[in-house]
Amino acid sequence: MSRLLETLWSELLASRCKADRVAESSSSGIYALWLDNGVLTGIEPADEGLLYIGMTEAGLTSRNHFIHASSGFSTLRRSLGAILKAELKLTAIPGSARSGRHHFKFLPDGEQRLTNWMQTNLSCACARLASDVRKIERQLILDRRPPLNLTGWKNPQAQLVKSLRALCR
Repeated sequence: MSRLLETLWSELLASRCKADRVAESSSSGIYALWLDNGVLTGIEPADEGLLYIGMTEAGLTSRNHFIHASSGFSTLRRSLGAILKAELKLTAIPGSARSGRHHFKFLPDGEQRLTNWMQTNLSCACARLASDVRKIERQLILDRRPPLNLTGWKNPQAQLVKSLRALCR
């Protein structure tokens, strides 16, 4: 497995780019986001600025957090928004009934400021995988320790992110 993880990690690093350069894909796979510029107060990125690793079996384009109109369906956007709430002057409001009673989103103008911040300060990469996507995601999270992945490893930064998210709820 470790050789597969190394190959996959190398592929992610090699394809790292700004969000507007990511090719659309209906394939399942793994994706990662890195902090290139800016600061996330209280958050220490992992190696090379890594912030988050995710997976999808529904198509990589469906997990493009840069094009979501609402943070209500994106754990990553809720975490980033909670961290950047004061800096971006975001107002949190309850999410829809479909997104769950504990979820929140931001007013539309705040969602746009969050998207703009993400486009300016983050890069991303996707790698297609035909099988074992969940298992490989879990292994990559354990191996790479991204601070915005709040489960799957003993994340020392998780409590801060969770407390900031609780303030938004």
